[in-house]
Amino acid sequence: MSKKSDAARLRFVFAKIDDLQGYLARFPSVEALFQETMACDAVLMCLLQIGETIQKVENETWAAQLPVQGAYVVRNIIAHDYEGVDLSIIVKIVSEDIPPLRATVIQLLSEEAS
Repeated sequence: MSKKSDAARLRFVFAKIDDLQGYLARFPSVEALFQETMACDAVLMCLLQIGETIQKVENETWAAQLPVQGAYVVRNIIAHDYEGVDLSIIVKIVSEDIPPLRATVIQLLSEEAS
């Protein structure tokens, strides 16, 4: 068992999601963000960190509500097949999958606090 709590892991995931949203706010569109190499690299690093952290959540009830397998697959592609990263899939993840993940993390953390 890790010394780091699942709540701390989720707070970290939430921080990475906020970082992603901050990067997006600097560009007129998600697609425009990916035209800037540094911003693209920052987004990929956030997704890598989210995937790595989510798969370490030990609480089975929480893990069942999180996209553990999918997030870890994305993490592995980013970490081990960098040239194989399909940015159109990353755009979809950032646009469609991250907002519901953020809502789930907020819900789990609020349940933990009460």
